[in-house]
Order: sequence, then structure tokens, then C-alpha cells
Amino acid sequence: MAVNVNTNVSAMHGQHHLSRVTDRQATSMERLSSGQKINSAKDDAAGLQISNRLRAQSRGMDVAIKNANDGISMLQTAEGALAEYTENLMRMRDLTLRYANGSLDSEDRNAISVEFEALKEELGRITQSTSFAGDRLLNGSNSSRSFQVGPASGEAVLVELPDLESVREQTGNNAQKVFYAPIMNHKVDNWRADPGQRIGVKVVYSEDNKNRTEYLISDAIDGATMEDIVENLNDKYGDKINFYLDGSIDKSTLEERDIGKADQVRLCYTSDEDVYITIQLRNASGATRVNNPFWYGSGRSYIEDSSIEHKLPTLEGGSNDSIAAIDELLEFIDSARAYLGASQNRLNHAINNLSQSSENVAISNSQIRDTDFAKETSELTKQSILKQVNTSMLAQASKAPQGALGLLS
Repeated sequence: MAVNVNTNVSAMHGQHHLSRVTDRQATSMERLSSGQKINSAKDDAAGLQISNRLRAQSRGMDVAIKNANDGISMLQTAEGALAEYTENLMRMRDLTLRYANGSLDSEDRNAISVEFEALKEELGRITQSTSFAGDRLLNGSNSSRSFQVGPASGEAVLVELPDLESVREQTGNNAQKVFYAPIMNHKVDNWRADPGQRIGVKVVYSEDNKNRTEYLISDAIDGATMEDIVENLNDKYGDKINFYLDGSIDKSTLEERDIGKADQVRLCYTSDEDVYITIQLRNASGATRVNNPFWYGSGRSYIEDSSIEHKLPTLEGGSNDSIAAIDELLEFIDSARAYLGASQNRLNHAINNLSQSSENVAISNSQIRDTDFAKETSELTKQSILKQVNTSMLAQASKAPQGALGLLS
């Protein structure tokens, strides 16, 4: 067997194996310290990619569960308000039956009328004041609510909240004037408010042959969408004027006035008062801006049949008519409550399904990413022993060249 000094092959083998054992020992210690089998892409490149997809899905499910719980809280708030609305209607029904009793005199009926009208005002207050986190629920300003109850896009539940603004007294005139301003179609979806831009209306009220002007301006921030503008205007001025976006206006109503613009989406607004409305686009200093994104700045109007679907009862209409109106309202409210209850149950089922799915996904991710402590501890013990052995062998191999000194002596 050759003996040489320049190349110690045995020591090189020992050093190579010691280096590999040291790396494996370090990997085992890292996995035991972190509790994760995959600490960097080099540990398991394919496993890391699969694990991250599972983690994203699991975290998305956790957020979806929170969203569904928030949705249930919102629907419970709305349903609770409808429950009180029902109690008011029940009391109004009792008063209507009492009012028709022939044993009462005019003072008794007047007292009943006072309470009846107070309850009607309370119905209006419930409509306008019921809110969740400052967002009104029952006045029709934003009745469609979408709750993201899945970890991916498109996995949402749409819920329609009841519009109690449709419940009001029927006047003799079933026609109302609707003011509008058509929006350029190519700007409906991608339009955003410019810095400082404010959109609103100039309202001229006619009172006792005198005009009173008021400006209802949105608090839009930079980048606000048209839907944001409408929601903000309703939040601020919903008790005066109702704003909404509408693309379903009959073309024949407008085609003579709006040639080429009759099929546009419009910003519409109505008022129960005798008003004249002009759209306003203003900057931060108050100056009127150009029409963008509207075709023109002056508000236009048309007459729309406004027959009320859900009528508030009146005692003067007679007990039969009043009872019939209250019963119709009760049916409408009960139907809305049933729908909200079914929607809450649907969200509860979604939560249960998400919880189960999240658990299964977490288990799958754990099998890929988490450390098996029993296995890794055994591996660490094995590598520790091998390290000691290789260290000892390397020491022995390092002494081998000393045999050359015996030949020289």
C-alpha cells in the first residue's frame, strides 16, 4: 500500500463524510427548532409550492369565516329592526280596531290618533336609522350586499335587504318627477373621482312662492367610484332626496330629448318635495367643473308613475281599509324576515362547511410542512453518532502520513 504525504486520501474521505453528516445534523436541528420540515425551498421545492397553495387556501377560508360571521351580524341587526317594526304594526292594528269601536267619543279617538301617528313616525325612524357600522340597512340606499364566503374570487353570497323606504303614504298624485344626468357609458365602470372633485346637486325648494337654494355635495375622496358617490349622498341626505343609478329607463321616455344618450346609465334622484334639481360637479374651492363623466351638467327630468307598492295605513280611511293595509305590510315584513333568517342559516352552513374544509386543508399542509419530531429526533441522534465517528476516523486518517517518518529513520 502506497504511503504519501502530499495526498491523504483517507483524510479526504473522512472530511467529505464529516461535512455531509454535519449538514444533515444542522438540518435536523433546524427542523426541530422551527417545528417545520420545510424551512427553505432547498428542503423540498415541490413540497414548498404545494404547501403555500394550501396555506393560501386555508387562510382564505379563515377570512371567509370571519366575513360570514360579519354577514350574520349584519343580517341579525336588520332582522332585529324588522322585529320591532312588526311590533309597531301590531300595535297600530290594535289601535285601528279600537278606533272603530262605537263606544268611543271624539277625545278618545283623538288620543288613539296621536299614538297611531307616533307609531308611524317610529316606522320611518327605524327605516332611516337602522345601520351596521354606520351603514344604513333598510332605507334602500344599498340593498344588495355581497358576502365573500370562499377563499377564491366569485365565491360570494348575494343578499337583498328589504327596502322599507317603499313603505309610505299614498298621495292622490301617483306621478313623481325624476331628475337624472346620463353618464358616458365608457366611464361607468372605470371612472374615478379626480383630486378634489365633488359631485352633488343644487336643489331649489319652492316654499310659499319663494325659492330656497341648498347644495347637497358628496364627500368623495380621490379615486371614489360612482357607486361610492351615490352611497355617500344617500348617507348624508337620504332623508331629503333619494339617489340611485339606473340603466333601465324606458328609451321612449327620453329619446326625443336625449338623442344618442337614451341607453346610458343615469345618476337619478327624486324628492317628495316640490323642488328643482341641477347636477353639480365642483372642485375643492367650490367652482363648478366640466361635465365629465356626465353628458351634461344640468339636471333633466321626466315623469314616472310612483304608485306605492306598500302603503302606510291611515285611520281616516276606515277600519277595513286600514286593517287590510296593515295586514299587507305585515305580510311584506314577515316575508322579508323569513328571507333574512334563511340567509343567516345559509351563512351558518357556509361557516360549517368552511370550518371542516379548513381543518382538512390544514391537516394536508401539516403532513407536507410540519416536522415529525419522533422521526427527526432519531435522525438527529443518528447524525450526532456518525459525526463523532467521522471525527474520530478523520483524526486517525490525519496520523497516517506520520508513517513516512519511520521509512526516513
